[in-house]
Amino acid sequence: PVEPRRGRKVGKGVQPVRSLTLVYNLAGAQYTPDGLALQLGKLVSDLAEEGRLDHDRYDLHGLRHTRGVEAALAGCTDAQGAALMGHKSPASFAQYRRQADKIRLADDATAKIAALREHSSNGLVKNEVENRCKTEAANESGAA
Repeated sequence: PVEPRRGRKVGKGVQPVRSLTLVYNLAGAQYTPDGLALQLGKLVSDLAEEGRLDHDRYDLHGLRHTRGVEAALAGCTDAQGAALMGHKSPASFAQYRRQADKIRLADDATAKIAALREHSSNGLVKNEVENRCKTEAANESGAA
């Protein structure tokens, strides 16, 4: 909008930044936020009914949250993430960074467990091979 929104202060003589419209409806008009949320809800519901989504509880807020977590996983600083999300303070981006940290920790733990299982299974295979070799050697020496 050319006019500042409620709560947004624009100094005298400063032209407000125009918002970018990314989504238009079939009639070529811009979606209102409520209209876009309604259409997304219908799409998600249809996709869930077809079995192409696991449930029908996806919404715009969830998409926004996912974007914040992706930014944090990508390594954005709190200031960069806050700018991306339109937050006033970098501290408000910390929630996304904390969730990204939990994801990284969980992924690291999963990798460690997989490595432990791989190591353990290799150890068992090695022991089994050694035992077979000893048994075969004992059988051969006993037969001679």
